Amino acid sequence: MTRIHSTWLLVLLVPSLAGADDREKGLKALGGNKYDRAIRFLTAHLEAEPGDVSGYYNRGLAYLLSGDYDRAIKDYSFVIRNNRTDANASYNRGCAHLLKKDYRDAVRDFTEAAEKDPRHAHAYYNRAQAHRAAGNARAAAEDERRAARLGLLPSN
Repeated sequence: MTRIHSTWLLVLLVPSLAGADDREKGLKALGGNKYDRAIRFLTAHLEAEPGDVSGYYNRGLAYLLSGDYDRAIKDYSFVIRNNRTDANASYNRGCAHLLKKDYRDAVRDFTEAAEKDPRHAHAYYNRAQAHRAAGNARAAAEDERRAARLGLLPSN
């Protein structure tokens, strides 16, 4: 079984007036682990505010945590296209790929997250998991050492 180290960061921007109520309800549901409810409200918000990158980020998180990895990947791809510096969107998309056992794409996304934020220890740790699952033990060990140097794991 693949272990994933998670750091879910909600990107909370000042909501616009249109769809703000649905956005707030969606964030509240997401914080209460009510993912289906969060998805409904955030989808309604995005219908009113289709360009709200944080809305896609948060709905992607709800999809990811509810196990709908394909939709999470789609939402995080939108975030990445519209905010090229967001390491956490790349990281979360990598988690979705890892959970789908799509190791090549998981490695790509975790690499992208680490390039955007070289101190993103969880990106190295989860990239190690993807490498190990794909049969690349040497790359996995190297990434585990990087994660340990960044304080995530005890050094071996």
